[in-house]
Amino acid sequence: MRVDYKKLGQIAIDPEYRSKLTKDTSDVLANYLYMMSNLNADVDDWSAAEMAMITNSLNRWQDKKTFLNRQSVSVGDILMVDLGLSYAPELSYGHPALVLEE
Repeated sequence: MRVDYKKLGQIAIDPEYRSKLTKDTSDVLANYLYMMSNLNADVDDWSAAEMAMITNSLNRWQDKKTFLNRQSVSVGDILMVDLGLSYAPELSYGHPALVLEE
């Protein structure tokens, strides 16, 4: 099985899935578990710095996932965003971003 990133991307923006739990969506759960097994298989080749960045990013995401920003956002607004996991550490922290579309 390969991770179907296109399908996961569609699920991520589909409002129907916002209230569904992962355990109730076999496609999402299967793709996640496969991706995690790939990460675990590669961990021996990572540097300590890479593992620290990934661990910190995942921790920030977990801490912030329940935070709901109910503030209205419009095209042209500038706001602070956390770009999440990335290879380069400079993208893993809050940065200003311009809203280009709804």
